[in-house]
Amino acid sequence: MIGGIRNILNNYSKLPYWIAALEVGLLSLGVGLISGWTSPYIAKLTSPDSPIKVSDAEASWIVALLSLGRILGAILGAISVSLVGSKRTAFYASIPQLVGWALLLSVDSIYWIYASRILSGVCLGVFFVCFPLYIGEVADPEIRGALVALIMNCQPLGTLLGNIMGPYLSMWQSATISSIPNLIFLATFLMLPESPHYLVKLGKHQEAEEAIKWYHRKANSAEELENTKLFVNTKNAPSFCNLMKEFNKPHNRKALIIANVLFAFLQISGLYTITFYMEVLLRKAKVNILEPSMIVILVNTLGIVSGWIGMFAIDKCGRRVLLALSSGGISLSMMLLSADSALIHYGFDAESIQWIPIVSVFIFQSFICIGMVPVPCTIISEIFSPNIKGYASSMVSVTSGVFSFISSKTYQNMLDIMPAEYVFAFYGSTMFLLVVYCFYIPETKGKTLQEVQDILEKR
Repeated sequence: MIGGIRNILNNYSKLPYWIAALEVGLLSLGVGLISGWTSPYIAKLTSPDSPIKVSDAEASWIVALLSLGRILGAILGAISVSLVGSKRTAFYASIPQLVGWALLLSVDSIYWIYASRILSGVCLGVFFVCFPLYIGEVADPEIRGALVALIMNCQPLGTLLGNIMGPYLSMWQSATISSIPNLIFLATFLMLPESPHYLVKLGKHQEAEEAIKWYHRKANSAEELENTKLFVNTKNAPSFCNLMKEFNKPHNRKALIIANVLFAFLQISGLYTITFYMEVLLRKAKVNILEPSMIVILVNTLGIVSGWIGMFAIDKCGRRVLLALSSGGISLSMMLLSADSALIHYGFDAESIQWIPIVSVFIFQSFICIGMVPVPCTIISEIFSPNIKGYASSMVSVTSGVFSFISSKTYQNMLDIMPAEYVFAFYGSTMFLLVVYCFYIPETKGKTLQEVQDILEKR
């Protein structure tokens, strides 16, 4: 009986962390809706009966402009984090996304879609800069990975909802529904206390202690405040003149290289390209046992289940193991897609082997959500010291945006100049290289932000 009461109290003590994660999860849900919009509406816009005639080249721009906007968003996100902190930056991230949905309410030209995608990309860039920093600052190290995983798992939920709406609703109807999470987020997020780290940085120590009392219910607030002061004040934000010197320090340079290489691998591997073109890909593979749009819905449903498994596994198995497992699974799925394309290319009956692309996309989505979605963002939330983390996260997000743009824009070009099996084999090989690279990433499971910095300084 006493043990049960103690467990309830312990769970309640962590409730503020989950509330913060659920709030940011609304923004992540909106990001997922952006991704979920792409696959069904690209298929609609490129069909012969589309009211707006869109060529394959124009469709590739619809996909790629999201990444281009992300680059701009990453830069704006870094500036905003430096000026107003990670929490308020997360609030501002929702605004361009809301405007992006508004532009789709009455579309009579592809240029409105282009503008919407750029604004949605800005939201994406700002989001990935600020939310790992905010969660890293307010969360308990024991469940920090699970909190980031919860937020990132809202993304496949949004993708699923977008896939469900796409085949049945007009563009303005889906845009209206997709804007609801943004409106809720804007109405409620500022009710949460500011990050204690940011308040200490401003010298508002009394407000910082109040924020600590709210977020860290079981902690000694005075002691926690002193630890936060020590952590923040010993790592003051450098001036622009000294910023390069900070990045040249071995532990900062190491962290930046680790994160940039990780996200470059993710984008070169075609992760988002396959997600955006999934319905088109299944149609080209002549899948007819089920409607490709229904398969995409089922695939993303499985992704949500896998994401919940990943949320519990990330703080049990560790970051590296989960990332390596996920990378290996995605590599397998890409090789299966390559094999299917090769068999069709060399004369096999597509209908008799249509189980191969179906199985491959199920494997693909399962392993994305179990590790590839939550782990990199968790690492970003933990690996950078506070004096450079805003700038560093922006650099990583810019790197990710650049490689995402290159990958998504060149996908159609690659298909035009070489058989599809070579394209998918390239993606699969890149993911296999990421499996190897995982063992060069430091394990941060259960460690405080200071302990992570100590590991990097010792390595």
